[in-house]
Amino acid sequence: IGHGSGITLGAVERFPIESIDLVEISKGVIDGSRYFYPFNHDALSDKRVRVLLEDGRNHVALTDKKYDIIISEPSNPWISGVGTLFTEEFFQLLKSKLNPGGIACIWVHTNLSPESFKSIIKTYRRSFPNVVMWESIVGDDYLLIGSKEPYHLRYEKTQEHLLEPEIKKDMKKIGVKKVEDLMSLVLMSGEGLDRFSEKAPVHTDDNLLLEFSTPAYIYKDDRVSLVRQLTPYFNIDVNLVSFDKDLGERERNRIRKGIASLKRSQSQIEEIKRKARIQGLLESAEEDFNAGRIVQAERKYAEILMIEPEHIMAYLNLGKVYQVQEKPKRAEWAYRKTLDINPFYIFGSLALAKFQIAFGKAEDAVNTLQKLNAWHSGDAEAWVYLGLAYSFLKRNGKAGTAFEKALRLDPGLPEAYYYAGIFYASGNVFRAKRNLKTFLELASGETSPKLVERARKLLSEL
Repeated sequence: IGHGSGITLGAVERFPIESIDLVEISKGVIDGSRYFYPFNHDALSDKRVRVLLEDGRNHVALTDKKYDIIISEPSNPWISGVGTLFTEEFFQLLKSKLNPGGIACIWVHTNLSPESFKSIIKTYRRSFPNVVMWESIVGDDYLLIGSKEPYHLRYEKTQEHLLEPEIKKDMKKIGVKKVEDLMSLVLMSGEGLDRFSEKAPVHTDDNLLLEFSTPAYIYKDDRVSLVRQLTPYFNIDVNLVSFDKDLGERERNRIRKGIASLKRSQSQIEEIKRKARIQGLLESAEEDFNAGRIVQAERKYAEILMIEPEHIMAYLNLGKVYQVQEKPKRAEWAYRKTLDINPFYIFGSLALAKFQIAFGKAEDAVNTLQKLNAWHSGDAEAWVYLGLAYSFLKRNGKAGTAFEKALRLDPGLPEAYYYAGIFYASGNVFRAKRNLKTFLELASGETSPKLVERARKLLSEL
Protein backbone atom coordinates (compact mmCIF):
# COMPACT_ATOMS: atom_id res chain seq x y z
CA ILE A 1 0.00 0.00 0.00
CA GLY A 2 1.63 3.24 -1.17
CA HIS A 3 4.21 3.22 -3.96
CA GLY A 4 6.30 6.39 -3.57
CA SER A 5 9.54 6.05 -5.53
CA GLY A 6 9.12 2.27 -5.75
CA ILE A 7 12.15 1.45 -3.62
CA THR A 8 10.21 -0.85 -1.29
CA LEU A 9 8.52 -2.63 -4.20
CA GLY A 10 11.88 -3.18 -5.89
CA ALA A 11 13.37 -4.53 -2.65
CA VAL A 12 10.47 -6.96 -2.17
CA GLU A 13 10.97 -8.25 -5.72
CA ARG A 14 14.50 -9.38 -4.87
CA PHE A 15 12.94 -12.24 -2.90
CA PRO A 16 11.28 -15.43 -4.28
CA ILE A 17 7.69 -14.21 -4.07
CA GLU A 18 4.88 -15.37 -6.37
CA SER A 19 2.77 -12.24 -6.85
CA ILE A 20 2.30 -8.67 -5.61
CA ASP A 21 -0.73 -6.40 -5.54
CA LEU A 22 0.51 -2.80 -5.51
CA VAL A 23 -2.20 -0.41 -4.33
CA GLU A 24 -1.54 3.27 -5.05
CA ILE A 25 -4.18 5.99 -5.12
CA SER A 26 -2.31 8.42 -7.38
CA LYS A 27 -1.45 7.78 -11.03
CA GLY A 28 1.05 10.64 -10.80
CA VAL A 29 3.02 8.72 -8.19
CA ILE A 30 3.13 5.66 -10.44
CA ASP A 31 4.30 7.76 -13.41
CA GLY A 32 6.84 9.69 -11.34
CA SER A 33 8.40 6.53 -9.92
CA ARG A 34 9.65 5.63 -13.39
CA TYR A 35 12.39 8.23 -12.95
CA PHE A 36 13.74 6.10 -10.08
CA TYR A 37 14.30 3.01 -12.26
CA PRO A 38 18.03 2.77 -11.51
CA PHE A 39 17.28 2.62 -7.79
CA ASN A 40 14.06 0.59 -7.63
CA HIS A 41 15.24 -2.13 -10.06
CA ASP A 42 12.67 -1.07 -12.67
CA ALA A 43 10.11 -2.37 -10.19
CA LEU A 44 6.95 -1.75 -12.22
CA SER A 45 8.18 -3.94 -15.09
CA ASP A 46 8.17 -7.08 -12.94
CA LYS A 47 5.49 -9.41 -14.32
CA ARG A 48 4.53 -10.52 -10.82
CA VAL A 49 3.17 -7.03 -10.04
CA ARG A 50 -0.47 -6.05 -10.46
CA VAL A 51 -0.96 -2.27 -10.13
CA LEU A 52 -4.27 -1.21 -8.57
CA LEU A 53 -5.05 2.51 -8.80
CA GLU A 54 -7.34 2.81 -5.82
CA ASP A 55 -7.56 3.69 -2.15
CA GLY A 56 -5.49 1.36 0.03
CA ARG A 57 -7.96 1.08 2.84
CA ASN A 58 -10.86 0.40 0.50
CA HIS A 59 -8.90 -2.39 -1.17
CA VAL A 60 -8.13 -4.07 2.15
CA ALA A 61 -11.75 -3.72 3.25
CA LEU A 62 -13.33 -5.03 0.06
CA THR A 63 -10.92 -7.61 -1.37
CA ASP A 64 -11.67 -11.31 -0.97
CA LYS A 65 -7.96 -12.12 -1.18
CA LYS A 66 -5.73 -12.98 1.73
CA TYR A 67 -2.03 -12.29 1.81
CA ASP A 68 1.13 -13.71 3.36
CA ILE A 69 2.58 -10.20 3.71
CA ILE A 70 0.99 -6.76 3.79
CA ILE A 71 3.22 -3.68 3.79
CA SER A 72 1.53 -0.34 4.44
CA GLU A 73 3.59 2.75 3.58
CA PRO A 74 1.06 5.51 2.92
CA SER A 75 1.92 9.19 2.84
CA ASN A 76 2.37 11.23 6.01
CA PRO A 77 -0.54 11.11 8.45
CA TRP A 78 -0.85 14.90 8.52
CA ILE A 79 -2.37 14.73 5.03
CA SER A 80 -6.15 14.64 5.18
CA GLY A 81 -7.47 11.07 4.96
CA VAL A 82 -4.16 9.31 5.46
CA GLY A 83 -4.76 9.00 9.20
CA THR A 84 -7.38 6.34 8.49
CA LEU A 85 -4.53 3.97 7.58
CA PHE A 86 -3.26 4.23 11.16
CA THR A 87 -6.45 3.47 13.09
CA GLU A 88 -7.41 0.42 15.12
CA GLU A 89 -10.17 -0.42 12.64
CA PHE A 90 -7.70 -0.46 9.75
CA PHE A 91 -5.20 -2.57 11.65
CA GLN A 92 -7.97 -5.06 12.41
CA LEU A 93 -8.73 -5.15 8.68
CA LEU A 94 -5.06 -5.90 7.97
CA LYS A 95 -5.13 -8.75 10.45
CA SER A 96 -8.29 -10.21 8.91
CA LYS A 97 -6.64 -10.32 5.45
CA LEU A 98 -3.56 -12.29 6.53
CA ASN A 99 -3.04 -15.96 5.81
CA PRO A 100 -2.02 -18.15 8.78
CA GLY A 101 1.54 -17.19 9.70
CA GLY A 102 1.25 -13.97 7.71
CA ILE A 103 2.82 -10.68 8.78
CA ALA A 104 1.80 -7.03 8.43
CA CYS A 105 4.36 -4.22 8.32
CA ILE A 106 3.57 -0.54 8.82
CA TRP A 107 5.88 2.45 8.52
CA VAL A 108 5.94 5.28 11.03
CA HIS A 109 8.34 8.22 11.30
CA THR A 110 9.39 10.47 14.15
CA ASN A 111 8.25 13.83 12.74
CA LEU A 112 5.23 13.51 15.01
CA SER A 113 4.56 14.48 18.59
CA PRO A 114 5.77 11.80 21.04
CA GLU A 115 2.12 11.22 21.96
CA SER A 116 1.09 10.63 18.32
CA PHE A 117 4.02 8.27 17.76
CA LYS A 118 3.14 6.29 20.87
CA SER A 119 -0.53 6.28 19.89
CA ILE A 120 0.28 4.45 16.64
CA ILE A 121 2.31 1.86 18.55
CA LYS A 122 -0.35 1.31 21.19
CA THR A 123 -3.09 1.04 18.56
CA TYR A 124 -1.10 -1.45 16.50
CA ARG A 125 -0.36 -3.57 19.55
CA ARG A 126 -4.07 -3.81 20.36
CA SER A 127 -4.59 -5.52 16.99
CA PHE A 128 -1.49 -7.73 16.82
CA PRO A 129 -0.37 -9.86 19.77
CA ASN A 130 3.12 -10.22 18.30
CA VAL A 131 4.88 -7.00 17.26
CA VAL A 132 8.55 -6.08 16.79
CA MET A 133 9.73 -2.52 16.17
CA TRP A 134 12.69 -2.10 13.80
CA GLU A 135 14.77 1.06 13.45
CA SER A 136 14.92 1.64 9.71
CA ILE A 137 16.72 4.99 9.90
CA VAL A 138 18.14 6.00 13.27
CA GLY A 139 15.92 8.61 14.90
CA ASP A 140 13.76 8.94 11.80
CA ASP A 141 11.97 5.94 10.27
CA TYR A 142 10.59 2.90 12.09
CA LEU A 143 8.82 -0.29 11.05
CA LEU A 144 6.28 -2.21 13.12
CA ILE A 145 5.98 -5.84 12.02
CA GLY A 146 3.02 -7.67 13.52
CA SER A 147 1.48 -11.12 13.34
CA LYS A 148 -1.37 -13.09 14.86
CA GLU A 149 1.02 -15.94 15.65
CA PRO A 150 4.54 -15.80 17.15
CA TYR A 151 7.14 -15.47 14.40
CA HIS A 152 10.89 -15.87 14.17
CA LEU A 153 13.75 -14.76 12.00
CA ARG A 154 15.25 -17.95 10.60
CA TYR A 155 19.00 -17.50 11.02
CA GLU A 156 20.28 -19.80 8.26
CA LYS A 157 17.63 -18.80 5.70
CA THR A 158 18.12 -15.09 6.36
CA GLN A 159 21.89 -15.40 6.02
CA GLU A 160 21.36 -17.29 2.77
CA HIS A 161 19.23 -14.44 1.41
CA LEU A 162 21.80 -11.84 2.49
CA LEU A 163 24.44 -13.63 0.39
CA GLU A 164 22.33 -13.58 -2.79
CA PRO A 165 24.01 -11.05 -5.16
CA GLU A 166 21.06 -8.70 -5.75
CA ILE A 167 19.95 -8.68 -2.12
CA LYS A 168 23.53 -8.38 -0.90
CA LYS A 169 24.05 -5.33 -3.10
CA ASP A 170 20.90 -3.65 -1.76
CA MET A 171 21.49 -4.44 1.89
CA LYS A 172 25.13 -3.40 1.77
CA LYS A 173 23.94 0.15 1.10
CA ILE A 174 22.40 0.25 4.58
CA GLY A 175 25.26 -1.56 6.29
CA VAL A 176 23.56 -4.97 6.58
CA LYS A 177 25.86 -7.83 5.58
CA LYS A 178 24.85 -10.55 8.04
CA VAL A 179 22.01 -11.51 10.37
CA GLU A 180 23.69 -9.80 13.33
CA ASP A 181 23.68 -6.49 11.41
CA LEU A 182 19.97 -6.90 10.78
CA MET A 183 19.25 -7.75 14.40
CA SER A 184 20.98 -4.59 15.57
CA LEU A 185 18.06 -2.73 14.00
CA VAL A 186 15.55 -4.32 16.40
CA LEU A 187 14.52 -1.64 18.88
CA MET A 188 11.96 -3.34 21.11
CA SER A 189 9.06 -5.77 21.07
CA GLY A 190 6.08 -7.06 23.04
CA GLU A 191 5.93 -5.78 26.60
CA GLY A 192 8.56 -3.13 25.89
CA LEU A 193 6.25 -1.56 23.33
CA ASP A 194 3.37 -1.73 25.82
CA ARG A 195 5.34 0.04 28.54
CA PHE A 196 6.59 2.70 26.11
CA SER A 197 3.11 3.52 24.82
CA GLU A 198 0.88 2.74 27.83
CA LYS A 199 -0.27 6.33 28.47
CA ALA A 200 -0.99 7.16 24.81
CA PRO A 201 -4.55 7.38 23.46
CA VAL A 202 -5.90 4.76 21.05
CA HIS A 203 -6.28 6.03 17.47
CA THR A 204 -9.68 5.10 16.02
CA ASP A 205 -11.92 6.00 13.10
CA ASP A 206 -14.10 8.16 15.31
CA ASN A 207 -11.15 9.74 17.13
CA LEU A 208 -8.72 10.69 14.34
CA LEU A 209 -6.15 12.38 16.54
CA LEU A 210 -3.31 12.18 14.00
CA GLU A 211 -5.08 14.21 11.35
CA PHE A 212 -5.41 17.13 13.76
CA SER A 213 -2.28 16.82 15.92
CA THR A 214 0.45 15.98 13.40
CA PRO A 215 0.21 19.15 11.22
CA ALA A 216 1.50 21.13 14.21
CA TYR A 217 4.71 19.08 14.08
CA ILE A 218 5.53 19.44 10.38
CA TYR A 219 8.07 22.18 11.15
CA LYS A 220 8.49 21.68 14.89
CA ASP A 221 10.72 18.61 14.52
CA ASP A 222 10.68 17.13 18.02
CA ARG A 223 12.63 14.02 16.97
CA VAL A 224 15.42 14.50 19.50
CA SER A 225 12.91 14.38 22.35
CA LEU A 226 11.23 11.28 20.94
CA VAL A 227 14.50 9.42 20.33
CA ARG A 228 15.53 10.24 23.91
CA GLN A 229 12.29 8.69 25.14
CA LEU A 230 12.84 5.56 23.03
CA THR A 231 16.37 4.91 24.29
CA PRO A 232 15.61 3.38 27.73
CA TYR A 233 13.35 0.78 26.12
CA PHE A 234 15.95 -0.57 23.67
CA ASN A 235 16.02 -4.34 24.00
CA ILE A 236 16.86 -7.01 21.41
CA ASP A 237 14.96 -10.21 22.09
CA VAL A 238 17.42 -12.96 21.12
CA ASN A 239 14.51 -15.41 21.03
CA LEU A 240 13.32 -13.68 17.86
CA VAL A 241 16.00 -15.70 16.02
CA SER A 242 15.40 -19.40 15.34
CA PHE A 243 17.90 -22.01 14.11
CA ASP A 244 17.83 -25.13 11.97
CA LYS A 245 18.08 -28.41 13.86
CA ASP A 246 21.48 -29.30 12.43
CA LEU A 247 23.17 -26.25 14.00
CA GLY A 248 24.93 -27.29 17.20
CA GLU A 249 23.98 -25.87 20.59
CA ARG A 250 27.43 -24.36 21.12
CA GLU A 251 27.17 -22.42 17.87
CA ARG A 252 23.63 -21.33 18.70
CA ASN A 253 24.77 -19.99 22.06
CA ARG A 254 27.68 -18.16 20.46
CA ILE A 255 25.32 -16.45 18.00
CA ARG A 256 22.78 -15.63 20.70
CA LYS A 257 25.52 -14.12 22.87
CA GLY A 258 26.72 -12.00 19.96
CA ILE A 259 23.20 -10.75 19.25
CA ALA A 260 22.58 -9.97 22.93
CA SER A 261 25.74 -7.81 23.00
CA LEU A 262 24.77 -5.73 19.98
CA LYS A 263 24.50 -2.00 20.42
CA ARG A 264 21.49 -0.11 19.14
CA SER A 265 21.58 0.28 15.34
CA GLN A 266 25.21 -0.84 15.39
CA SER A 267 25.21 -1.65 11.67
CA GLN A 268 23.78 1.76 10.81
CA ILE A 269 26.26 3.60 13.00
CA GLU A 270 29.09 1.82 11.19
CA GLU A 271 27.48 2.73 7.85
CA ILE A 272 27.20 6.37 8.93
CA LYS A 273 30.92 6.35 9.78
CA ARG A 274 31.72 4.79 6.40
CA LYS A 275 29.73 7.45 4.55
CA ALA A 276 31.34 10.19 6.65
CA ARG A 277 34.76 8.86 5.61
CA ILE A 278 33.70 8.97 1.95
CA GLN A 279 32.34 12.51 2.31
CA GLY A 280 35.58 13.64 3.93
CA LEU A 281 37.61 12.16 1.07
CA LEU A 282 35.30 13.81 -1.50
CA GLU A 283 35.74 17.25 0.03
CA SER A 284 39.48 16.81 0.43
CA ALA A 285 39.87 15.57 -3.16
CA GLU A 286 37.90 18.55 -4.46
CA GLU A 287 40.19 20.92 -2.53
CA ASP A 288 43.24 19.18 -4.02
CA PHE A 289 41.80 19.40 -7.53
CA ASN A 290 40.98 23.12 -7.22
CA ALA A 291 44.46 23.77 -5.84
CA GLY A 292 46.09 21.93 -8.72
CA ARG A 293 47.14 18.91 -6.68
CA ILE A 294 45.82 16.56 -9.33
CA VAL A 295 47.68 13.40 -8.34
CA GLN A 296 46.52 13.68 -4.72
CA ALA A 297 42.94 14.18 -5.88
CA GLU A 298 43.16 11.09 -8.10
CA ARG A 299 44.42 8.98 -5.20
CA LYS A 300 41.55 10.08 -2.97
CA TYR A 301 38.91 9.32 -5.59
CA ALA A 302 40.51 5.90 -6.05
CA GLU A 303 40.32 5.38 -2.28
CA ILE A 304 36.61 6.25 -2.33
CA LEU A 305 36.05 3.62 -5.01
CA MET A 306 37.81 1.05 -2.85
CA ILE A 307 35.25 1.79 -0.12
CA GLU A 308 32.25 2.22 -2.44
CA PRO A 309 32.87 0.68 -5.91
CA GLU A 310 29.82 2.38 -7.46
CA HIS A 311 30.23 5.88 -6.04
CA ILE A 312 28.94 7.95 -8.92
CA MET A 313 30.47 11.29 -7.84
CA ALA A 314 33.92 9.72 -7.56
CA TYR A 315 33.72 8.54 -11.16
CA LEU A 316 32.39 11.91 -12.35
CA ASN A 317 35.24 13.79 -10.68
CA LEU A 318 37.79 11.23 -11.82
CA GLY A 319 36.73 12.03 -15.37
CA LYS A 320 37.66 15.67 -14.76
CA VAL A 321 40.99 14.59 -13.25
CA TYR A 322 41.81 12.48 -16.28
CA GLN A 323 40.85 15.32 -18.63
CA VAL A 324 43.29 17.66 -16.90
CA GLN A 325 45.94 14.95 -17.12
CA GLU A 326 45.15 14.63 -20.86
CA LYS A 327 44.11 11.01 -20.55
CA PRO A 328 41.06 11.07 -22.84
CA LYS A 329 40.42 7.33 -22.85
CA ARG A 330 40.40 7.18 -19.07
CA ALA A 331 38.24 10.30 -18.84
CA GLU A 332 35.64 8.91 -21.23
CA TRP A 333 35.65 5.60 -19.34
CA ALA A 334 34.98 7.42 -16.06
CA TYR A 335 32.12 9.47 -17.49
CA ARG A 336 30.54 6.42 -19.11
CA LYS A 337 30.86 4.58 -15.80
CA THR A 338 28.52 7.13 -14.18
CA LEU A 339 25.89 6.27 -16.80
CA ASP A 340 26.44 2.53 -16.32
CA ILE A 341 25.60 3.05 -12.65
CA ASN A 342 22.66 5.36 -13.37
CA PRO A 343 21.51 5.82 -16.99
CA PHE A 344 19.42 8.80 -15.82
CA TYR A 345 22.31 10.71 -14.25
CA ILE A 346 22.04 14.09 -15.99
CA PHE A 347 25.44 15.34 -14.79
CA GLY A 348 27.08 12.23 -16.23
CA SER A 349 25.48 12.80 -19.63
CA LEU A 350 26.47 16.48 -19.62
CA ALA A 351 30.05 15.75 -18.56
CA LEU A 352 30.41 13.08 -21.24
CA ALA A 353 28.97 15.39 -23.92
CA LYS A 354 31.27 18.27 -22.93
CA PHE A 355 34.24 15.90 -23.03
CA GLN A 356 33.21 14.63 -26.47
CA ILE A 357 32.94 18.17 -27.84
CA ALA A 358 36.30 19.17 -26.33
CA PHE A 359 38.02 16.17 -27.92
CA GLY A 360 36.52 16.56 -31.38
CA LYS A 361 33.75 13.98 -31.06
CA ALA A 362 30.82 16.25 -31.83
CA GLU A 363 28.78 13.47 -33.44
CA ASP A 364 29.15 11.37 -30.28
CA ALA A 365 28.10 14.39 -28.21
CA VAL A 366 24.94 14.74 -30.29
CA ASN A 367 24.10 11.08 -29.65
CA THR A 368 24.75 11.47 -25.91
CA LEU A 369 22.55 14.54 -25.62
CA GLN A 370 19.78 13.14 -27.78
CA LYS A 371 19.57 10.16 -25.43
CA LEU A 372 19.27 12.59 -22.53
CA ASN A 373 16.61 14.67 -24.28
CA ALA A 374 14.62 11.54 -25.11
CA TRP A 375 13.63 11.18 -21.46
CA HIS A 376 14.30 14.68 -20.12
CA SER A 377 14.03 17.49 -22.64
CA GLY A 378 13.85 20.29 -20.09
CA ASP A 379 17.52 20.79 -19.23
CA ALA A 380 18.74 24.08 -20.69
CA GLU A 381 22.43 23.20 -20.39
CA ALA A 382 21.90 20.05 -22.44
CA TRP A 383 20.43 22.16 -25.26
CA VAL A 384 23.36 24.61 -25.06
CA TYR A 385 25.89 21.83 -25.67
CA LEU A 386 23.70 20.18 -28.27
CA GLY A 387 23.74 23.51 -30.12
CA LEU A 388 27.51 23.68 -29.76
CA ALA A 389 27.92 20.14 -31.09
CA TYR A 390 25.68 20.90 -34.08
CA SER A 391 27.65 24.09 -34.81
CA PHE A 392 30.90 22.09 -34.94
CA LEU A 393 29.21 19.75 -37.41
CA LYS A 394 28.07 22.76 -39.50
CA ARG A 395 24.41 21.88 -38.96
CA ASN A 396 23.56 25.52 -38.40
CA GLY A 397 19.79 25.18 -38.57
CA LYS A 398 19.73 22.61 -35.78
CA ALA A 399 22.35 24.53 -33.81
CA GLY A 400 20.27 27.72 -33.84
CA THR A 401 17.14 25.83 -32.81
CA ALA A 402 19.01 24.21 -29.90
CA PHE A 403 20.41 27.54 -28.63
CA GLU A 404 17.00 29.22 -28.80
CA LYS A 405 15.48 26.26 -26.94
CA ALA A 406 18.07 26.67 -24.18
CA LEU A 407 17.31 30.39 -23.87
CA ARG A 408 13.59 29.73 -23.59
CA LEU A 409 14.10 27.07 -20.94
CA ASP A 410 16.42 29.17 -18.78
CA PRO A 411 16.61 32.90 -19.60
CA GLY A 412 19.10 33.32 -16.77
CA LEU A 413 21.75 30.86 -17.97
CA PRO A 414 24.88 32.88 -18.93
CA GLU A 415 26.52 30.12 -21.01
CA ALA A 416 23.45 29.93 -23.27
CA TYR A 417 23.90 33.60 -24.26
CA TYR A 418 27.67 33.20 -24.67
CA TYR A 419 27.52 30.27 -27.07
CA ALA A 420 24.51 31.70 -28.90
CA GLY A 421 26.51 34.93 -29.35
CA ILE A 422 29.50 33.01 -30.74
CA PHE A 423 27.20 31.07 -33.06
CA TYR A 424 25.46 34.15 -34.49
CA ALA A 425 28.70 36.16 -34.84
CA SER A 426 29.31 34.89 -38.36
CA GLY A 427 25.84 35.50 -39.72
CA ASN A 428 23.64 37.72 -37.57
CA VAL A 429 25.62 40.51 -35.93
CA PHE A 430 22.58 42.00 -34.18
CA ARG A 431 21.71 38.71 -32.45
CA ALA A 432 25.35 38.04 -31.65
CA LYS A 433 25.80 41.44 -29.95
CA ARG A 434 22.52 41.12 -28.04
CA ASN A 435 23.43 37.69 -26.68
CA LEU A 436 26.99 38.64 -25.78
CA LYS A 437 25.84 41.78 -23.94
CA THR A 438 23.31 39.74 -21.99
CA PHE A 439 26.00 37.20 -21.15
CA LEU A 440 28.25 39.92 -19.71
CA GLU A 441 25.34 41.32 -17.70
CA LEU A 442 24.61 37.87 -16.22
CA ALA A 443 28.26 36.90 -15.67
CA SER A 444 29.19 36.46 -12.03
CA GLY A 445 32.17 35.36 -9.98
CA GLU A 446 31.36 31.75 -10.89
CA THR A 447 31.55 32.47 -14.62
CA SER A 448 34.79 31.46 -16.34
CA PRO A 449 37.07 34.53 -16.69
CA LYS A 450 38.20 33.20 -20.08
CA LEU A 451 34.63 33.28 -21.41
CA VAL A 452 34.16 36.83 -20.13
CA GLU A 453 37.40 37.96 -21.80
CA ARG A 454 36.49 36.29 -25.10
CA ALA A 455 32.99 37.77 -25.06
CA ARG A 456 34.32 41.29 -24.50
CA LYS A 457 36.88 40.88 -27.27
CA LEU A 458 34.36 39.54 -29.79
CA LEU A 459 31.84 42.23 -28.85
CA SER A 460 34.42 44.96 -29.50
CA GLU A 461 35.24 43.40 -32.86
CA LEU A 462 31.56 43.25 -33.80
